[in-house]
Amino acid sequence: MMTFDTTALPNATSASKLPDSLLDELRTGTSFGLLFAGQGGQWLAPLAQLTRDFALEADLADLVHRAERLLSPVAGELSRTGTSFDPLGWLDLLAAGESAEDEDAVTAPTAAELLAPAVSVPGILLAQLGAMAALERQGLDLAVYRPAAVAGHSQGILAAEVLAGISKVEVLALARLVGAAAQLVGRRRGLLGQTMQSVSGVDPTRVREIIAGTGAVCQIRNGHRVAVISGTEDQLAAAIAQLELVAQREKRDRKQKLTGGTPFSPTIEPVDSLLAFHHPDLADAAD
Repeated sequence: MMTFDTTALPNATSASKLPDSLLDELRTGTSFGLLFAGQGGQWLAPLAQLTRDFALEADLADLVHRAERLLSPVAGELSRTGTSFDPLGWLDLLAAGESAEDEDAVTAPTAAELLAPAVSVPGILLAQLGAMAALERQGLDLAVYRPAAVAGHSQGILAAEVLAGISKVEVLALARLVGAAAQLVGRRRGLLGQTMQSVSGVDPTRVREIIAGTGAVCQIRNGHRVAVISGTEDQLAAAIAQLELVAQREKRDRKQKLTGGTPFSPTIEPVDSLLAFHHPDLADAAD
């Protein structure tokens, strides 16, 4: 069975299009699955490319405006985040190019603004919905040619709900509520900022054991030997110090032939996110 990671579609060359031969296979019975990713990647630039390549402007505008109308009763609550969500304006800006002479032009969002939960949660979903629309433009209507399997990692379950039959307008509105709530609660709990780190090349179970007691948590597994730890910036600093201490000790012991096997040697890298997603202290956001 073929599996498509929807995040790969906008990054393809040749205008993001699938080869005709592959489309023919998928339309004539070859089983395929769809995987929707979570946080940690760009969404606006890929969405802009999809919009250009497949003329999605009208569809996206209709979707965004309908979701906004659905959210109008709680617009005041959404504004408490202090963060605007204007994907249509940003797409227009990228399409036309920024003009210093146009005083009415929409201001380009900074990288930090795009990573804010109130923006990134609905933004990532919108890019995934754009990827599905791009498949339909190429003749692969997912309502007709059903995937054999659909999976969503973390917030990717939102896009998966659309394929399960939930209105994409309602799911986009929900994504905006989820992002706003997470941002507000994260601000109160000190969980905004550089609060997620990827730890790869080691057993996630071992990572969880080593950071116990630091306040950081390890509740995300991105692969056989890839985990993500989250917490306040101070908690992450303590967790990273523990991981590095164990790595240095095992490397020394192995060099002195006090132990055998492969020493604990993690690669630690920041995740492109400004919230400690999956941290238990975010539970209040569900209310």
